[in-house]
Amino acid sequence: MSQIQLTLSENYVKSWDYWEAVRELLQNGLDQEIRDNTNVFSFEAKDINSDLGLCTLYFHNKYGKLDPGSLVMGYSDKDENQVGQFGEGYKLALLVLTRLGVKVTIHNQTDAWGVVFKQSRKLKTRLLTITMEKNTLSNNGLTIIVEGVPISFLDELKDKWIGMHDMYKKVVNRNFELLTEKEYQSKVFVNGLFVHEFPNEEFIYGYNFKPGQIELDRDRRSVDSFNLAYTIGKTGVSPDRTFNFNAIKKNARDMEYYFSHNTDNDLADMVFDDYQKEFGEDTFPVEYCEYEEFKKIPGYKPQMFDSGARAQAIINSPKYQTFVDEVRKHKIIVREPYEVLQEFYQKHLKYYTENFESINDPTFIIEAFQEILDQSENWSNS
Repeated sequence: MSQIQLTLSENYVKSWDYWEAVRELLQNGLDQEIRDNTNVFSFEAKDINSDLGLCTLYFHNKYGKLDPGSLVMGYSDKDENQVGQFGEGYKLALLVLTRLGVKVTIHNQTDAWGVVFKQSRKLKTRLLTITMEKNTLSNNGLTIIVEGVPISFLDELKDKWIGMHDMYKKVVNRNFELLTEKEYQSKVFVNGLFVHEFPNEEFIYGYNFKPGQIELDRDRRSVDSFNLAYTIGKTGVSPDRTFNFNAIKKNARDMEYYFSHNTDNDLADMVFDDYQKEFGEDTFPVEYCEYEEFKKIPGYKPQMFDSGARAQAIINSPKYQTFVDEVRKHKIIVREPYEVLQEFYQKHLKYYTENFESINDPTFIIEAFQEILDQSENWSNS
């Protein structure tokens, strides 16, 4: 029997628990199937012992094989279309599961790997150690067996891995599945694995992205809300306009950047029609800088825009633009007294100076009018 000792102490990634470790093993198995669809991945929870409250998890790839070189930190054989790009995931999973006290065995085609912690005499600490011997079992492909997992963990796994569900409601988009059930609202998955949940129901749908279609943090545990909204905006939430309209009507972030990427006049007009149906046919939204201008026009009720998806849709509505142009035709030009007098003064100044021949000195008229102008600056239409 040979062994390889990794320079990983048992206290590394102390915040990780069963989910983080199992997620890495699931992701590695799913990634192998993405690379080669004949290398089918399967998962089973078996040997359930209700008395002890424990079960055994099986991760299997039909033709999988782990290269011993993959035990080196920094090694990776994944490409950019796969979720993991660091090659560290499964080593950390082995470390965490062993630390939690479960038994991990890897049947790697002709080899059988065991996972333990052993004391390093040189480094004077316990390090993750992989033992290797000939596989006595008939095994094709790669099977990772995790024994002694609490049965209660299966409930968490069902919440965080869509693959545990035979049927779930979805709408297929180009780069993701739209998850329409309430239990998935504001949740983000990649390749079926949970990544992040946004608070306060920022997004009204859930999303299951294909690998490589959404930017994640290094540990695949978070996604930025702007990045999510911007990515969804490239295609909209669904080819079915009904789902897009529903997100905009609720002013959800799902469609916040859709009109930054797309021209969709029909959808924009639908949103404006719905706005007027809700608030009245004489009501229309305007920018803050235009509100004072439009509120003086009789017969209409301007409202200041809210920010978000609905505002972006209405601004891009041809019906809205036509409506605003029509409202402007009813605009009453209101001028201040000073402006009116100033215009009159400029227009008739030459007349005063050239045509009052009976007046020896017409400048007093000019001075008197100038005095009126000065006073009028303080007058107002009110």
